[in-house]
Amino acid sequence: MREYCKNGHPWVSENLYNYKNRISCKLCHKDAAYASYTRVQKDPLNRKRHAAPPTLACKNGHVRTKENTIELFKNGKPNGIRCKECWQIWYDGIHERNVAYRLMKHHDMTTAERDALLASQDGACPGCGKKDCGWKQGSATAWHIDHNHDTNKTRGILCGRCNTALGLLKENIPTLQALIDYLKKYS
Repeated sequence: MREYCKNGHPWVSENLYNYKNRISCKLCHKDAAYASYTRVQKDPLNRKRHAAPPTLACKNGHVRTKENTIELFKNGKPNGIRCKECWQIWYDGIHERNVAYRLMKHHDMTTAERDALLASQDGACPGCGKKDCGWKQGSATAWHIDHNHDTNKTRGILCGRCNTALGLLKENIPTLQALIDYLKKYS
């Protein structure tokens, strides 16, 4: 039996890898797998099945380069390469349609009605007066449409913090008044 593998690793029983009755060095196998993985991670465009020549353009005429492409994955597997500009245009369109759908489904209003409601409040939160919120989802610095949970009627638009405070206090006016009195007592 030999003493070393072809890369100079010791050929001992703890270092052997047996796969389908083929014996090889564990360290060599591990190095080869890692090299293959890092090569794919560093340059995903290097894969022959997804590679596109850098001179080709996307269907909208954008030049396809490594900097201007994004590799998409579905269920952890490669799902093609897209132009970043075209993908962003597509994503923004889908996002706007989703926002409009959620507004109509949950609050029975359009984006124009939502913007008019915010304008009627002078673009500020009625609770704290904050004006620099955006229409992001799930953020404390985002606008939230406030509604009565019993009647499902829209009351106005609040910043994320004021909307969370109302929700945590369960819109209970006596509790809110007790907290105001508490703050006045100790301020």
